[in-house]
Amino acid sequence: MSAIVDDEMIEEDEFEAEEVGNEEDHQEVWGGGAEVSPEGEELEEDMVEEDNKGTEGKKETEQEGVEGEEEGGEKGKKGKKETEQEGVEGEEGEDGNPIEVQGYGEPEDKAQETIEESFEEESKKAYHEAGEGEWMMERVLGRDDRKKINNTTKFPWRTICSLQITAADGRRYIGSGNFIGPHTVMTAGHCIYMHKHGGWVKSIKVVPGANGSHKPFGSSIATRFVTVKGWIRKRYKKYDYGAVILSSNNLGKKVGWMGFAALRWINLIRLRVNNAGYPGDKSFKTMWWNCNRIVAVTARRVFYKLDTYGGQSGSPIWRYRKGHRHQIAIHAYGGVSSNSGTRITKAVYKNMKKWKK
Repeated sequence: MSAIVDDEMIEEDEFEAEEVGNEEDHQEVWGGGAEVSPEGEELEEDMVEEDNKGTEGKKETEQEGVEGEEEGGEKGKKGKKETEQEGVEGEEGEDGNPIEVQGYGEPEDKAQETIEESFEEESKKAYHEAGEGEWMMERVLGRDDRKKINNTTKFPWRTICSLQITAADGRRYIGSGNFIGPHTVMTAGHCIYMHKHGGWVKSIKVVPGANGSHKPFGSSIATRFVTVKGWIRKRYKKYDYGAVILSSNNLGKKVGWMGFAALRWINLIRLRVNNAGYPGDKSFKTMWWNCNRIVAVTARRVFYKLDTYGGQSGSPIWRYRKGHRHQIAIHAYGGVSSNSGTRITKAVYKNMKKWKK
């Protein structure tokens, strides 16, 4: 599949290396689980899994209905205004959060507080890159136009998680991820399997909608993870994806989850997309959002002009379309003039569907 690069300088070897590998690389690998048959990469039409706003979304909808009755129809006018605002880059909604761009078409105890302070201190040194340091860290491209998410309890922000990672060798890192199902948090492969630090991580603390010391929905510590052979055996960037599997559905059902989609190349190139996560250069566990367009697409990766930073690996790249959110890539790397992520292809999509069940 050819790549279109618009006013973009991406090293050619990025694209040459991109085509190396085979379908076996998408075979899933669990920390002691079974493997499955490989899936093909062909994509004749878009494949879409829809989002879910969870029980918190149901409460919000019920409250909106009450407000609408009390205000004598003002809710309808407000809804129209919000629809008109959708896709206006940089504009803020009534909750102080930035409005997503549309594509075309608190510690629990003193011990916990000490642990979290150590996470913050270590993140200032390494940000997170999970020990894969020879690859270029995500970067701010030109002027930093990231915007802070002030109210992380709203959808879709509450589906995005701060990850506090303890590696096999005891080192700590930070990362990002997002719910794609009631107990499944999608993230980068290098957030769960660290080649330089003993392989499978020991544990990951998942905090959806984290806002500094505030954990609006609580947290969960996970010890079960899944990624694919292409990442574990070959450490290829194009297979750098995986998931954190929680032991309970409670968190996911409460906050809901994003949809995801395997889109054809023609529907990805030049698409304006969103990203939000937990960058290490900002206050600890604060969420930051940015939007921009995709500038290049290869068979298994996408390159974009989004501003990101270390700590955001594993965060979702999503399109916002007609009120729905569909993740189309998993953010992972930086570059000379663009950042990049693992594209959700047909094989990635099918793995995600299995992992969310």
